[in-house]
Amino acid sequence: MVAIKASQIGTSVAVKPAVVILQGIKELDPIAVSIADSIHIPLCVSEISSTEELVREIRLFDPQI
Repeated sequence: MVAIKASQIGTSVAVKPAVVILQGIKELDPIAVSIADSIHIPLCVSEISSTEELVREIRLFDPQI
């Protein structure tokens, strides 16, 4: 989250991801939540241990809006 926030400093056009997924973390840092809120990026925590499985699940995701 810090890298995403820092990449926006000094740029006229802010390119940001649609969502950030944190994988394999034990505890979510409140600063990460604050940064995500301040730059309006959804922050997700995945409990899926395998990167391959996570990518597969993301590709299969079909939001019902």
